[in-house]
Amino acid sequence: MMKNKKIPIIIAAVLVVAFACGGFLYIQSENTKAAALVQQQEQAEAEQAEADRIAAEQAVAEQAEADRLAAEQAAAEQAEADRIEVEQATAEQAEAERLAAEQAAAEQAEAERIAAEQAAAKPKPTTPTTPAAPKQNSIPNDGGIDQGPEGNKPGYIYVPGYGYVKDEGGGVITGDNPNDENNLSGNKIGTMN
Repeated sequence: MMKNKKIPIIIAAVLVVAFACGGFLYIQSENTKAAALVQQQEQAEAEQAEADRIAAEQAVAEQAEADRLAAEQAAAEQAEADRIEVEQATAEQAEAERLAAEQAAAEQAEAERIAAEQAAAKPKPTTPTTPAAPKQNSIPNDGGIDQGPEGNKPGYIYVPGYGYVKDEGGGVITGDNPNDENNLSGNKIGTMN
């Protein structure tokens, strides 16, 4: 009987050992699962951190490229605006100089036309007369009436009654007027004071 009493104890011991081993294996399996889960979470976090780092670097690089492109475009636009402004100022200056030259030429032509008309309008003597002994003007051109009311003008001489005339180097000869009152014939109208 003793053997009979030991069998249930052996069975109970085997069952206790089986449960203990099974529980240990179950706990070890759960620990392995938990460790694997922790490792997966750590790997996912590392992957997410790497993805975030790459995304941040890409965003910074894209922003830097956008800033560089914007700065280049702004510089190019400013350079183009400056070039257009310089061209416009140059064109305006050239146009102003052209207009001034045209105006000066027109004024010169008008002055020459008026001088030609005045020269053509002067009465020409109908009978040739010989003037009485003309004499060279000996009054210096540096003072007095020979300079005219506006003073000495380079390249011009002042002729009383005519104004400033371009000096062509001929000198001035003065003499008696051939149409002096003594030489006039005909009827006199009025008297001069």
